[in-house]
Order: sequence, then structure tokens, then C-alpha cells
Amino acid sequence: MRALCWALLAAGCAPKAAPPQVVLVPQAEPATPPEAPLVGVLQSVGMLLVMPPERQVEEIDSLQAGLDSGAPASDRVRLALLLAVGAPEVRDSERVHALLDDRTWDDAAYEALARFVLQLADERAGRARDRLDAAEALEAERKLRKELEARLDAIRTIETDIERRDLADEEPHDQRAPPPPDPVR
Repeated sequence: MRALCWALLAAGCAPKAAPPQVVLVPQAEPATPPEAPLVGVLQSVGMLLVMPPERQVEEIDSLQAGLDSGAPASDRVRLALLLAVGAPEVRDSERVHALLDDRTWDDAAYEALARFVLQLADERAGRARDRLDAAEALEAERKLRKELEARLDAIRTIETDIERRDLADEEPHDQRAPPPPDPVR
């Protein structure tokens, strides 16, 4: 075995030196990418959604005033989103459509969010109509039930009166003295 090791060493097959050590140098934290404007829109609306309706109305008025003076597209989307998902008192699907329908967007993200907000507003408006229809149907059913109960009570009253009359007609016959015996017999 020794002879084999010497032969390999002589032939140049000697084990090589240990590989160099790798030293890890800590890198600085990667720079956070700048926040996308759309994320800011969603965060600001998210913050507004937890606020009372009065504060939401103030923000809606502020955003509307900004739109009248040429505010950026982000404010248009922010206003539409707030009108679509805000407190029930501030929801207005017609205004959402007026803000977003037939608009062109420079950014595909804003366009996708605008389509989503339009669908959301339509869905919420549809559900509100469904709830209103259900409430009206329920009220009609309650009214019909009251009418039917009143009719049933009237029928019961009539039946009671008829029974009393029948009993009154029968009482004199039952309380009469038995007929006198027939003298012929």
C-alpha cells in the first residue's frame, strides 16, 4: 500500500491542497423597491374604510374637489373605490360609473383596478336591490297575512253568532213542559 502511495505521489497525483476557505461578507440590506402608486391608493382607502362615515364623506368631498381641479388618475380611482366599498351611507354606484366608465388609463394596474371597482359597485348595487325587493316582498306578505287573519277572525265571529242563534232557537223547545197526556187514551 505504501508503494502505491509513493507511486502516485511520484506520478503527480498527490492530493491537492485544501480548497480555499470561502468567507461570507454580510451584504447591506437590499433596498426596498419604491412603493407602487396603486399600493398607496389601496392603503389610503383601507385606512378610510375603518373611519366613521362622516370622515369618509369629508374625504369624498375633498377628492371630488381635487378631481374638479385636475387631480391625477389615482385620486379618481381612490374616490371610485371609496364610493364602491365605503360605509353604506356613502356608497353610490352611479357616481362610480360616472368616474370610471369610458376612461383610458396610462397604467394597466389602474385599468384593472377600475374594472374591478366597476364590477364591485354593480354587484353591491344588485345586492342592495335584491335586499330591497326582499324587504318589499316580506312587507307584502305580512300585510296579506294580517288581512287573512282579520278575515279568519271575522269568519270565526260569524260562526260563533250562528251557533248562538242555533242554541237560542233550540232552548225554548227543550225547556217546554212535556205535552199533557192525551185524555182520549
